[in-house]
Amino acid sequence: MSGENEKIKSALEIALEKAQKLGALSEEERRRLRDEELVAAGEALAKRYLNGLPLRDIEIELGRRGGDDRRIISRNLLSRLVDKIDMEHIAGGERILAAIQHLSGDSG
Repeated sequence: MSGENEKIKSALEIALEKAQKLGALSEEERRRLRDEELVAAGEALAKRYLNGLPLRDIEIELGRRGGDDRRIISRNLLSRLVDKIDMEHIAGGERILAAIQHLSGDSG
């Protein structure tokens, strides 16, 4: 697990510990925290890809997740990559476009 994902996990663990002190989390709160974790994981993967992480490593990271988790992470990863496309400097976006094309079959 990457350093960013560990930070995310640590933040989730801290939130859960605080919640335990205050009382049990409702199902809705647990779902919201889980969704926040998955959104952050997708954003972190996009950032790592933009910083040079190979696409095959993105696939490995996504492969560690299953079902809905993988779809949510992929969707957020793709969303962040699309946000980074600069039509005025499309030559620099070829790598992003290649990743979007490759990963879009996985996004659900």
